[in-house]
Amino acid sequence: MPGSAVRVPTWVVYPEQAPAPVVIVVHDLYGLSDWVRSITDAYAAEGFIAVAPDLLSGMAPDGRSRLDAIRSWALDLPATNG
Repeated sequence: MPGSAVRVPTWVVYPEQAPAPVVIVVHDLYGLSDWVRSITDAYAAEGFIAVAPDLLSGMAPDGRSRLDAIRSWALDLPATNG
């Protein structure tokens, strides 16, 4: 249904200091694995708010619109600096 919200499970890791820039970690064909979570943790250790959405959970007809929605959501997090 157009305009309906889709929930996407997401691994979010914050750095020690905020505000911080945001990076979206896109997983490979294995999904949101322990390896992808460790990469997300590493970005946070470098000072980024790292966001890793599980893009394999629930398929949408337009994956790009899901990434755009995740980007908008991540940029609206209170700890971001844009």
